Formats: sequence, structure tokens, C-alpha cells
Amino acid sequence: MRNAVIFIVMLFSLFSSLPAHSAGDDHGNLIARVVELDGLDKAFDAIPAVFESIASQRQLVSRNAPDEQRLHTEVMKTIDLETARKTVAGHLAANADDETLKAVLAWLESPLGRKISREEINAATEQDPTAMQRYLASLRSAPLPRERIELMQRYVAQKRMAEVLTKITRNVTIAMLTGLSEGGDCTPDDPESVEAELQEDYGAVLENMRQQSILSAIFAYRKITDDEMEQYMRFMTGDSYMKYDGIIREAIDDGMSNLYRAIGKKMAQMQREIHPGSECICSKE
Repeated sequence: MRNAVIFIVMLFSLFSSLPAHSAGDDHGNLIARVVELDGLDKAFDAIPAVFESIASQRQLVSRNAPDEQRLHTEVMKTIDLETARKTVAGHLAANADDETLKAVLAWLESPLGRKISREEINAATEQDPTAMQRYLASLRSAPLPRERIELMQRYVAQKRMAEVLTKITRNVTIAMLTGLSEGGDCTPDDPESVEAELQEDYGAVLENMRQQSILSAIFAYRKITDDEMEQYMRFMTGDSYMKYDGIIREAIDDGMSNLYRAIGKKMAQMQREIHPGSECICSKE
């Protein structure tokens, strides 16, 4: 169900603990159960791996590998997944009523709900970075039926995945630029000018997100039949799921933005420490 996270965190994947609840806190227990079954406890776990990969590549081409390693080490200390987890839990606790949570939980505890969640979690936590590429490459010799491709396209359109991920990408970009400005002691760019620049690329980013979302869905749901996908999509049109999904999207957006703002700030601070007197890392000049 958290497939929207898979796509921004196949680049980016949170969460093994919630704020403490007393045993009699039924609302808190509902949230904990939904989080467990829906895979939200895995939602941001891939972020450290992303930065590990970036650091490895940068060290291969850097003229000063020790400085790169120092920067990477400090940035990794800034990745506070616990705070991001609490952001998501806090959004659910404040905005999801028991009726909504119980309806979603009923689906998650059903045989089909468990099966789909399991496949989503498997895709989000896949350890082999080439697994999706290899699966998609295999489709050249064994193409999917056109009906299956159209089903995945309808699924992505129904969930408005491209629009949601484009919005999150925009907000994360602005958050990181803000952090870079703060850490570099720069005058932040005018928000309106940043927004205008991002808007210029909106169409291209949206189309790229649409394509990547479809490919990711084809991979993530490869063991789910057409009929099972249709049942899932019917469930997603219900009021309870739509309310729940909206809350989670906002929570992930906030959690990601806060995280990347902190990362941007630390990167700029380390740039100034490693290279005293250098230009602000976010300078356009």
C-alpha cells in the first residue's frame, strides 16, 4: 500500500518504532498495527543506502578522497530516521480517526491485503539494486500482455503517483536548498524565483515520474494477478482509504522535507569547515 514511497525511495525507504502508547490506548494500538502491516516501518530505511552510493561514486572521482569521506561521515550522522518516524506517527495520531484506521486494518488483515503489502515491502526493501532492471530486461523476450501494461498505467493514474512524487520532489528540493543556505550562512534564494525555476521543469519531471512509477509498479506487483489488482484498486476508491492515503502522503512529505533540510544544512556547514573561506555551497555564482 505504501507503493508511493517505493518510487521516491527506490531512490530514497522509515520506521521500526512509534511513540510509546499505554496498553489501553486503543487509538495508538490501531496505529501501531496499521504501521506494522502496511510496511510504514520500512518507509525511509533506504535513505542511508542512497547516500552511501553517492559517497562511493564521489570518492572514485574526487581529488581529495579523505575530505569526501569526512563529509560523508558527518552527513550520515545527520540522517535522523527516528525523528522522521515520529513525524509520520504524529500525523496518523492527529488526523486518522478510529473508523478510518479500522477500515484500512480490515483490508490489511485480509489474505489479499497481506499478500499485496508483502510484495510492496519486498520491492521497497530489495537489496539487489539491479533486481528491477533485470526483471524489466527479461520482459523483452517475454513481453507482458497489453492488458497488463494498461492495468498498471490505470493504477498509477488512479493513485496520482506522478503528481504526488513530483510534489514531494519539489518540496524536498526547496527544503535542501533552504538547509544549504542556512548551513552556508547565505541569503536564501527568493522562494518565488526557486518556484518559478521548478515550474519550468514541471512537465518533464511529471512525465519522468509517471514513467518510473509505471515501471516500478510492473516490478512491485509482478506476482499479483490482474483480478487481485482490480480488487485492490476498488478498495482504494473507498473514502477510508482515500483519507488514510492523503494523511500518509502529507506525513511522508513533511518527514522527507525535514530530513533533507537537515542534510543540506550539514553539507554546507562541512563545506565551510573543510574549505574555510569558500563560497556558500548554494551560491549560483
